[in-house]
This record gives sequence, structure tokens and C-alpha cells, in this order.
Amino acid sequence: MPFTLNRDSKEPLFRQLVRQMESRILSGEWPLHMKLPPERSLALQLGLNRSTVTAAYQELATQGWVSKVQGSGTRVIALPEDGAAAVAIDWNQYWNKRADNPLLPLKKSLHSIASRKGTINLAMGELSGELLRGLPLFGRPELPSIAEPLGYVGPPLERRYRSIIASHLERYQSIDTDASRILLTSGAQQALYLIVNCLLKPGDAIAVEAASYAYSQNLFLSAGLRVFPIAMDEDGLVPEHLVRLYEQHKIRMAVVNPTYQNPTGTVLSLERRRRLYDICAARRIPIVEDDPYSLLGDCRGQQPPPSLKALYPDSDLILYIGTTSKVLTPALRTGWLVGPEEVIARLGDHRREIDNGLSPILQGIVHSLLDERVLEPHLLQVRTSLAERRDRALGLMRGHMSGLATWREPESGFYVWCRLNPSIRLPDVMRECEAEGVLIMPGTILGNDSRRFRITYSRASLAELEEGLLRVARAIRRAAE
Repeated sequence: MPFTLNRDSKEPLFRQLVRQMESRILSGEWPLHMKLPPERSLALQLGLNRSTVTAAYQELATQGWVSKVQGSGTRVIALPEDGAAAVAIDWNQYWNKRADNPLLPLKKSLHSIASRKGTINLAMGELSGELLRGLPLFGRPELPSIAEPLGYVGPPLERRYRSIIASHLERYQSIDTDASRILLTSGAQQALYLIVNCLLKPGDAIAVEAASYAYSQNLFLSAGLRVFPIAMDEDGLVPEHLVRLYEQHKIRMAVVNPTYQNPTGTVLSLERRRRLYDICAARRIPIVEDDPYSLLGDCRGQQPPPSLKALYPDSDLILYIGTTSKVLTPALRTGWLVGPEEVIARLGDHRREIDNGLSPILQGIVHSLLDERVLEPHLLQVRTSLAERRDRALGLMRGHMSGLATWREPESGFYVWCRLNPSIRLPDVMRECEAEGVLIMPGTILGNDSRRFRITYSRASLAELEEGLLRVARAIRRAAE
């Protein structure tokens, strides 16, 4: 029978007890005629003087909630009348504990630091506003016709949107598919939500790269899934480790990010992609391929290996997730899922139960921006800028962080994945970064590595990036003292 008592509060302890006991009576948690705990035992349980509990029971009796009868204890004698104007309820008894993300306190702390004036944010993974200002989000002549009607997106308009995505995937990703195999979603996160909640059940085991953005979300744990890390090396995930995980845990699904992986920046080689597919195909393990970054290309203008979906277009084993968030803007909240037609149809039914249809305005803007006349120059600008930012970041890190941390130079993407020297503690670095007014992403949010942190070079301006990295270097040096 836990109570939350704040001994530092100006409210007397017996008043805190009365308030919480009233709440339990009003909510029905303490029903009519229920016997309250003996004063002495409750006082011992809560570490209070018996007089405090006695005063609380007396106050409840005075208000008419309980009756104290010699020899029979204290019992609930009154409940709120029907139609009472104000009824308190203990919502904690309804709360699904799986909805609580164990990382939420840390994430809220990071958001709080990021909102402080003067803080340079090298944690959040998005493009710099400088790269988005030139996008023609509004005012394109074809937009009104694409966005009509301004009601719910019905089947004909959704088919049109899916056909646009199919053409985009064929042109830019070499993925040969058709509209019936594409589901439009409100971003990549909704696509993953649909997969987890419709294709898996509590207790199922899934495999995720040892370092992954997926760990920062509560999606898997809230669904009751068991999550096992796939070992990684300097070249990305190790496909053979999935064999061991399958033998030990009967893995039901693998969730991977093969291209410019978040947070490591690795690109899985063509050979490893084929081995991963062969291992999963032999064991009938579906693969969820999350691919938000591949359009960025690498800093030398070269393209990464084809996606798994492009390599095996006719395979029903692969569910491919794409999004516009990383190459356009996250504000548009648009993504897609490519998979077997019957799976896409059923997931589409479930998505419509959730959102009753997509926004024709947002979909219209997105599909207007996917026009190659708009997308091609934008991608060129983004690739050029990211290469410049990457080189600037790595140069500063070599000059100011060598001897304090090590890192792998990413080919593209948004991030540099760093490892602190063994003598330096990540909590100390995070504390010093906060004092310096700079924010980095701790590795404990992206897996279970307490020596790693992620630096984002895509978001800040070049001036902020330089100043932010100098602040990070100073923070690490102080943490090392």
C-alpha cells in the first residue's frame, strides 16, 4: 500500500496522507466497508510516528469518509454520490507500465538542456535549417492539384501518391515495385509501429544492431518484445552473429539499418548484405530494412551498395522502410513501407484505424518535392554541404580530441560515433558538456555502451559546429582530469 510522501514539502505529512487516502476512496480503489491498515503497522511501514497516521485517520473520520470503531478498526463508510461535481481519481492504477520508456528521464534531461539559450545542439539528427530554406515548400503551381481534395485521402488519391513513390524508388533506389506493394505512412516511426504491433506478439524475440537509434524508442519494450543485439565491428553488423542469436532465442525478426547506419555511420558491404539475406532466408527470418539516409550518397559522390530490397525485389522476406525526413524535412512527417501485397493491404487497414487517412496537404507537398526538378538540385546541395561539414568536424576533432577519444570516419550520413578513452567516464563528460553549453548524444541511449557518444554534424551551422566541437573537447579534457 505505497504512498508518496514528500518530507521536504510545506504540506504536513498527515495532510499528504489524507489527500492520497481520499483519492483512493473517490476512485473506488478503497471500496465501501474496506478496513484500513492498523495505525501502528501503517506507521511502521511508512517510517512515520503513529501520531501522524492517527491524525490522518481522525481527519478522514471528521470529513465523513471513515468510521473508527473500538475493536473493529477503521473502515470506509462513504463514497461520492452519483452526479458529484468533482471526483478525484487515481490514474496511476490505469497506467500501462509498458508505456514508460526507461530512458525517458535521460531524454527529458537532454531536451531540457537543448532548450537552454546558447546551447549548441550536436545531438539531434536532422539537416541544418540553412539547407532547408531554399526548398519550395509552398507556391509551386502543381501543388494545389496534388493536394486536392482538402478532405480525407481516399483510395484513388492514395493510389496516385503510391504510384509517385514507386517511380521515385525505381529512379533513386533501383527498387522495382508497384503501388500495391507500398503503404504510405506518417513517417518511418509509424511504419515500424505497424510492423511491431501487427506482425509480432508479446514475448517474440527480435534482433537489432548493437548500436542503433531503435533503442532510444520504447516501441519494442512497450510491445512486450525481447530485444537482442547483433554484434558489430568497424564495418557494420556481423551477419554470422545472427545465426547464434537464432539458435539461442528463436529470433522472429531482424531490424537493420545497413546504409549510413545511425549512429555508427557504417555502410554494410555488398558481401555482408548478401550473407545477411542468405542467413535470414534459410531460417525464414523477416528483415526490416530501415533506409532513411541512402539518398545522401557519400562525400566522394559515390553511391552505397544497393539496398536489400533492390538486391532481392521479388523476396517476401524484406520489409523496406523509407522516409523524407532526412533528405527533406522531418516537419512533413511522411514515409512509406514496401512489402508483400497481402501484408501491405492488412497493415493499411490497421493504419486507417489509427489515423483515418493521411493529410492530403502534407502528401501533396512531399510528392511535389520528389519531382526530380526539385529533388536533384536539393540533393546536390545537401551532399556538398554534408561533405564540407563532415570534413570540418573531423579536422577539428583530430586537432582537439586526439588522445581523448577515437572514432571511425563516416562515409556520409549525419554522425560521428566516438569512443572515450578507458580512463574517462561518460557521465563526467555529459556533465561538463552541459556546463559548456553543448549537447551530444550519450551512447547509453543508442544501445548499452557507456563509453560511446554521438556527434551530429548535419544540424548546426558551420560556425556553431566549430564552436560546439571546441566546447566538447574542453569538456572531455576536464572530465579526464
